[in-house]
Amino acid sequence: MIKNLFIENLGVYSKSAEVVCLDGVDSTNSYIKRRMGESLIVTANEQSGGRGQRGRSFFSPRGGVYVSFTCRPVRPLNECLHYTALAGLGVWDAIYSSCGLRCRIKRPNDLLYNGKKICGILTESQVLADGPFIVFGVGVNVTNALPPDVPWAGRLADFAPPPAPETLAAAIVRNTLELITLAHTHKEQLMSRYDELCDKNARYE
Repeated sequence: MIKNLFIENLGVYSKSAEVVCLDGVDSTNSYIKRRMGESLIVTANEQSGGRGQRGRSFFSPRGGVYVSFTCRPVRPLNECLHYTALAGLGVWDAIYSSCGLRCRIKRPNDLLYNGKKICGILTESQVLADGPFIVFGVGVNVTNALPPDVPWAGRLADFAPPPAPETLAAAIVRNTLELITLAHTHKEQLMSRYDELCDKNARYE
């Protein structure tokens, strides 16, 4: 990840958060949680302890895109339950704009292409003294090796020319935060679009 190029692609969002580009880390989400309360955008070239939903591990070798970022909503946390879905839409748009693939979403947080899991999203939250604090963690398989014991895993490079990591990671952050703002006035339309993109029959075999 070339930091200057990543910051350039983030646009205005690089002004409102500290941007941290690491070579390696246990988990980008865990890094942010160790600095709880700070506005951060964190990437890593690899994770030694990537995490998924329900405590599962997320295989994160070099060649993937691993990015976590924060959100400080002004509304109560129980009114932000749709934010994971908005992150799914943000990642969908980022993948489509960067390499042309039209993924499907496996509720609530996986993106699939051709039946293969391309991306996982982990949303974590906590209520601090000054309000809710949300961390979005996104891992996208791009050119990285895949776990040999997970036959449903896939990567972008198997289906399309792989995008530059700086472009894809920045688009994920920008799109998600823009959709959260848009949802203040267009939540119903956005959730309808999310439902249309969901594959209700998706199963991992």
